[in-house]
Amino acid sequence: MNTIIAFIQNRTKMLCELYTKEYMAHDKAPGVLAFTIRDGQMKVAYLIDEGLAELNPEIYQELVGRRQSNTTDIIYFYGYIEQGEETKLFELDIRDFS
Repeated sequence: MNTIIAFIQNRTKMLCELYTKEYMAHDKAPGVLAFTIRDGQMKVAYLIDEGLAELNPEIYQELVGRRQSNTTDIIYFYGYIEQGEETKLFELDIRDFS
């Protein structure tokens, strides 16, 4: 998971821009930037809420809870590492990077 955290920290502004672009391209459908590490390769994709709910219902419920307690200026990242089946939800306040 450290690889995903470092990736987010080193590319924060670019990821905020990517999230905004994908959010608009998906007709403002709420979602997360999903990071998947499989066979040593990292992939990033915009995953709308319905997709996350199907993929990982527990993380989706965590996301819903966080959204209810946070401002709308937060974007969320979903990290998944295939080896070890490790998952985590990250959040970032975009006001710091706009």
